[in-house]
Amino acid sequence: MFFKKKSQDDISGHGMDKVIADMIDRTQATIQFDPKGTILTANGNFLAAMGYALEEIKGQHHSIFVETDIPQVERPPAHLAAVLRSYQASCTHGAVVRASDARTAPDFRSRGRG
Repeated sequence: MFFKKKSQDDISGHGMDKVIADMIDRTQATIQFDPKGTILTANGNFLAAMGYALEEIKGQHHSIFVETDIPQVERPPAHLAAVLRSYQASCTHGAVVRASDARTAPDFRSRGRG
């Protein structure tokens, strides 16, 4: 046969993980850190939103995005959602970005890619 239905195994596991990772990378601003908070990489959406080139931030500690007058406070995991909602970061041009403001994604359907 020329056409065959994909089995569940064909779209599960690593293949589906890649599809999801690619979708997130296309639609969200993401940054990756090591356990000590050192920036490993960031995608184009993050770099465009924050106004940096990867070479400027790679190897730096993630605290470069946090205002210096915000105190270091140990917070229990139950408060993580509130912390993320109020998270702010400074862009290179001085603007402040709040995590709650950055929850939109491009609509690829309007560009024929969805």
